[in-house]
Amino acid sequence: MPPRFLARRSARTGLIPACILSLTAVIASTAEQDLQRPAATTAIRFTVEKSHNRLALRGDVSSTAHEAILRQTAARLYHGASKEIDLQWRRHSPPGWALVTEMALRALSETRSATIVVTEQRVRVRGISTDEAAWQRVLARLEDSMLPGMQLQSEVAFLNKSSSFSAQCQQLFRAALQARSIEFSSSSDELGSNASGLLDELVEIAVDCPAAIITVTGHTDASGNEELNRKLSRARAQAVIDYMRARGIDPRRLIAVGAGSSQPRHAGDSVASRRGNRRIEFSVSLP
Repeated sequence: MPPRFLARRSARTGLIPACILSLTAVIASTAEQDLQRPAATTAIRFTVEKSHNRLALRGDVSSTAHEAILRQTAARLYHGASKEIDLQWRRHSPPGWALVTEMALRALSETRSATIVVTEQRVRVRGISTDEAAWQRVLARLEDSMLPGMQLQSEVAFLNKSSSFSAQCQQLFRAALQARSIEFSSSSDELGSNASGLLDELVEIAVDCPAAIITVTGHTDASGNEELNRKLSRARAQAVIDYMRARGIDPRRLIAVGAGSSQPRHAGDSVASRRGNRRIEFSVSLP
């Protein structure tokens, strides 16, 4: 059964907890230090990523105290993870920016792997969790901290703790590929320019499932010669495998299969159907 996704877009509700109010006081105490920093000209943004045994924080903070709090929270909640921290001070960050970014970092602790992107317009979460009730609680706290006008978008897949390891790995791949695809240039096995972000996520999942054998199957639409379609579909699967190998995945764990147009996902010959049938699929098994 494919993972279930929770998608919410809603306005701010509820009260700000006392711990957040105390954070506001700490941030305000150093505001004067940052008045001498140059004004920023680009849109403000904060990204926090958790995968395997790694945590990455990137983007904009409002003060030295804000950065210190994020570092302390990361050390406390993710003490066993390697950390990549690349933060820049922004003089003109919106009021409450420190609050929402810290709550995003806290929310990430209730996921197995996830990415949270915060801008002035939106908080977007995409990831995997094994505890839906716990995720709902931290999501509500994150929502309470949001700036006026922000939208919350949560795309989180929930894994069943009792399912087998291979089934969970399969769900991880399905969740990453939900509503997204690996694209290729027309009639080519050259990866599209937008493929690297998704492929990097799939590499992280492969790292999370170190014993799994991963079969990568390429599919084409039904146009053209079927023998050529099979060769092209396998070449596309091999291009994905080559990308994963280059990023450290053992090639003995990776199998390329070309299905041509023999397993269509969509009926008909419309442009949309043909596009949907040109795809890459992953299956996972244990040796």
